[in-house]
Amino acid sequence: MAEIWKEIQAAISDATGRPFSLSSKKPAGGGCIAESWILEGSGQRYFVKTGPLPFDMEKEGLEAIEKTGSIRVPEVVCIGESANGFFLVLEHVEMRRSARDFASLGRQIAAMHRNTGPSFGWRCDNLIGSTRQMNGWEKDWAGFWERNRLGSVENADARCGQLHFATVHLGILGARGTGAQNAFHLQHE
Repeated sequence: MAEIWKEIQAAISDATGRPFSLSSKKPAGGGCIAESWILEGSGQRYFVKTGPLPFDMEKEGLEAIEKTGSIRVPEVVCIGESANGFFLVLEHVEMRRSARDFASLGRQIAAMHRNTGPSFGWRCDNLIGSTRQMNGWEKDWAGFWERNRLGSVENADARCGQLHFATVHLGILGARGTGAQNAFHLQHE
């Protein structure tokens, strides 16, 4: 067994206070950076991500979403590092799909985005795949979206010689004013 799986077993056991012995691991898809797995053993099941980059910010993001009380997120069991890379262990949530579930999810995402503070941003930048996601603080939502989301996409597209749909989307919404500030909520409802 590769070193990372031994480390994950030990981390799960330490975090839960229950022994965990891996009996099966199945790929669960993945993105451009991390791989995802369903681990089973000792009567327990977990969703695990492994990859070359730390998962600290993903853990923090999931915990922040959970604190809004608007949408159910899987519990973070533990994160860690081994000689073979980094890992994030989450509670396994059985996924199901129905039109009613998607409608409910849309309402929950809209409710999550209504949880705001005195400014818009995050304490540090993070990654979306391998792309740096800027999170600088702005006094209003439209300013945050313009500079930290669309501005970074536009700059990346300019380097590639492409016009991105998000740049056009900003023009449709209007960079400033209540239309742009409320548009994100409306898209999820």
